[in-house]
Amino acid sequence: MFFQNGVDLYYEVHGQGEPLVLIAGLTAHSGNWPAQLPVFAGKRKTILIDNRNSGRSAVTEDGNVPAMADPNPQTIQGFKNQVRAIRSHDTRERLNQISAPCLIIAAAQDILIPVEEQKTLLEGIPDTRWLCLQESGHGVHADQAERFNKAVLDFLT
Repeated sequence: MFFQNGVDLYYEVHGQGEPLVLIAGLTAHSGNWPAQLPVFAGKRKTILIDNRNSGRSAVTEDGNVPAMADPNPQTIQGFKNQVRAIRSHDTRERLNQISAPCLIIAAAQDILIPVEEQKTLLEGIPDTRWLCLQESGHGVHADQAERFNKAVLDFLT
């Protein structure tokens, strides 16, 4: 655990070398990367983090982070509250401030975040590479694990 902004956050560190941080979205947690962890940890120090209100991190009720605004995301209403919080947290105007090279792995069959919305990142971040996997849905790291892993490792080398 580490203490950040008043919240205990769970993390794990695997492997050695340059760091690679894997953060799952919405209510997912550090266990969301079974097909990536052995591959990435063999080449990098791989850090897995549980967001607040997910996995083994602390549950909060302060709404400090809009994307984690509901302390009970396992209920239907909790999930809806988190989705509403995410939609109200718009940082698109700040994307051009990202100075690190980025890789965006998009999923053509994603029903939660359509490709048109995913392209907002491509258009907003200056130094970006784009890969859109046609046969994948929202969980691209699971649906197309080998292609995902290869794309990430190729990008990092």
